[in-house]
Order: sequence, then C-alpha cells, then structure tokens
Amino acid sequence: MSAASDKPTRRRGLTWIAAGTLLLTVVGLLYSTVLGAIGGVKTLDITKQLGNRPTQQVYNGPTGPLNILVMGSDTRQGQDNRLTGQGGNLSDTTVLVHVFDGRTKAQGVSIQRDSMVQMPACDRGNGTVAPAGLRMFNQAYRIGGPACTVKTVESLTGLYIHHFVVVDFNGFIKVVDAVGGVPVCLANPVDAPKAHLKLPAGNQVLTGFQALGWVRAREGVGDGSDLSRIKRQQLFMGSLVRTITSTKVLTNPVTLVDVLNAVAKALTTDSSLGERNAMRDLALSLRKIKPASVRFMSVPVRPYPADRNRLQWLPGKSAQLWAALKSDRPWPPVPTAAEAAAKVTIAPSGVRVQVLNGTGVDGRASAVAAQLRTLGYAVTKTATAPALVTETTLKYGRGREDSVKTLAVATGLTPVFDASLGKTIVLTVGPNGVTAKKVTVAKRPTPGELAQQGITADTEQCVSTK
Repeated sequence: MSAASDKPTRRRGLTWIAAGTLLLTVVGLLYSTVLGAIGGVKTLDITKQLGNRPTQQVYNGPTGPLNILVMGSDTRQGQDNRLTGQGGNLSDTTVLVHVFDGRTKAQGVSIQRDSMVQMPACDRGNGTVAPAGLRMFNQAYRIGGPACTVKTVESLTGLYIHHFVVVDFNGFIKVVDAVGGVPVCLANPVDAPKAHLKLPAGNQVLTGFQALGWVRAREGVGDGSDLSRIKRQQLFMGSLVRTITSTKVLTNPVTLVDVLNAVAKALTTDSSLGERNAMRDLALSLRKIKPASVRFMSVPVRPYPADRNRLQWLPGKSAQLWAALKSDRPWPPVPTAAEAAAKVTIAPSGVRVQVLNGTGVDGRASAVAAQLRTLGYAVTKTATAPALVTETTLKYGRGREDSVKTLAVATGLTPVFDASLGKTIVLTVGPNGVTAKKVTVAKRPTPGELAQQGITADTEQCVSTK
C-alpha cells in the first residue's frame, strides 16, 4: 500500500484513540493526587486568541465549579507544531467536563465531530484570521488549534472554559497497558478488520493495542454510526475510571507512577494549569469524586437537514443542557427512584430468575414460579433457600440492573445488589409472599439515544456489537 493510500486509515485510527485517551486525562485530573508532581506536562498560552469571553461562574475558591475542555489530537508529530491548527490537525473527539460546586461530582459532555455549528472568527496562528461561518465542529481545531476550539465552545454554550487539555494519542497504548488493561463485556463477538480487532463474546480485559481498535472501530461494530460509537466509548470510559481508581492501581506505587508518567507525557494544558503545583492542587480538590458521581453523555442532536451524514444540535434540549451547566445543575435532571424504577425496558421473556422458598412451608416457591412463568418470565430454578427469611426479597448480581427492574416493578419489591450472586437474579419467598402483575415495557432506546442520555462511570453492561 502506498503512503498516500495509507494516510486516511492511519488518521481514522488515531482519531478514535481519543475516546480512551480523553478519559485518561479526565481521570488524571479528577483522581490523581500526585499528577502535578510528575514532570512532562506541556503548556500553551492561548489567552490573546480568545477575545471577548463569557462571564465566569461564581468561583467559590478551591471547591467552586469549573469547566475543563478536553481535546484529542490525531497528529503523530512533535509538540511544537501540532497545536496551531493551520489546516493539518484534527480534534475529532472533544469532551466538555463540568465539575460541580463542592467538587464531589462531574459531568462529561461529548461534542460530536460531525455537528454543524456556527463558528466565530478564529486566529489561524499564522497571522491570518478565518472568518465566522457555519462549519463542521471538528474544523475548529484544524483552523486554529485549541484556541479556536475553546472559542467556539464558549461561543456556542455561553460557558466559560477555565482550563483546556489536549491529549497526545501516542501514549494511549502505553497508559492502558500500564494499568494492566481495561475490562469490557461483549454481548456478541467482534470482527472489525479495519480496526485490526477480533474478539469473542463475554468478559475480557483489553490490552493497549486491543483498546486502540475498540475505541476506533466503526465498521463491523454496532450500527456503524458515530452515536453508537460514542455510547460504546462512554462505557469504555467508565471502565477505565474504575480501573484507574481501583485499589490495584492506587495502592501499587510502581503501577501508579507508570500510569501518571504516561498520562503526563500525553498532555498539553493551558498555561495556568501548568503553573507550579496548580494541577496537583486541582487534583487534590477533586479527590472525593467517585465513579458513580461521574456522568458521561453527548450533546442532544438530530440529523442535519441539508446532509443526513451530518448532525445538528437540538435547539431546545441543547440550550437546556448548557443553561443547566451554567447554573451548576446536572442535565438531564436526575430521575427520582420511583421514576427510574417505573421505566421497564426488558420484557419478562428476557428475565431469568431463580425462585427460592424461605418460608419452611412446602410448595411456596413452586407456586410463585408458576405465576411468573404464566407472565412470561424464564424461571431457571426452584429450590429451598439456604436459610429461612422474615420477608420476601429480590436480589441480583452484576449486569442484571435492567432485568431486575422489570421484576421489581411487577412485584413491588426493592431489588438489592449482591455481588456473590454472579450474574443471577434470585427471588426468595418469605412469609408475606409475593404477587406479580403485568408490566408495560418501554421502547428500548437506540444507541444514539443512550449516548445522549448518558451513563455514570460505575455503569457496567455488555455492549451489543450487532
């Protein structure tokens, strides 16, 4: 293959290394307490190129809200030329990270590269200015590097960007390998030749090279859309958060230093974040954030009318998103427990459950099992419980959050997670018994809708690759 024909494939691959590498940056900023002490982080001052800016949010000292714009650069070149734009580079993956007041939770919003947006005039970095105009979002980085991207995001959202981070994809494989790989669960086998990725179904730990293919793959995985890929990347981000914040990384000095050095060498930040101890102090202020408090979503979009291969931000919902973050509120609003429980997406036929008799009275489990089968549930086992119980309980193992919700709504029971159950749902009948009713199953969201709804970093689920 000639150099000319190979170039597009290489660029496409590097583009999607961003998904994983971006999270390495976010994790480094949100969870590391020593990153600021590690050398190798490069800085860039873009202040003069930004012009008029939005008003800053009220900044409550070291625990106030802030916005960090994370960009991925697809270049393999050195640091000196890659951050100026000037037509050669792309940042096809961009995440706006909003850290809420108190710094115990954060929300990451993926901005789709194919979004058609109104860009402001931008300094190209070579003495010329690109006029304002309607362009695809990822053109901002090509035109004026991080300065134009920050300026565009501020213009579109009204949010003041306190810090930016540019990720060098070259360190991606080394960082993933440094943490010992990233776990994923696949509902189906993956065969994506263009991404050099072939994986069986089930749980596995991806090496750096495999992770590269996983975050870059488009053809042969899912429906081939960017929105489907963003959803998959969000789950990868969550797994990476859990891996880096796990005991095996944080309590192992050798592993931790390897990870932090790899992250540090992959970053270029704004000049203020590069000041002495600034990154360390920021990381310390964010040390209480847990995976369950980090939410990933994407900008609400629809197909662009003039070109179905492009996207358009939904005017109402995107405005609500930016207004909420500007007011330091999560979006969409977190549903109440009752609202969340009432939304059933798995039909009874897709719910496998074991029914145990915890009453000491013969036949109680069989009677409940018969009732559940009549309603369409797949009862895989009836047996006597290991011990008597005082009331009926519903417990579930890892990866059964959606399935158990169907049974919870049907029975009125509150499901309880039990890691010892593996991937099983167990209904233990107590003296008070249980009666199941029919449930209404909501339309299952598309991958694009799921990406826009978002997930938290503690979400674990198998990815459908069909």
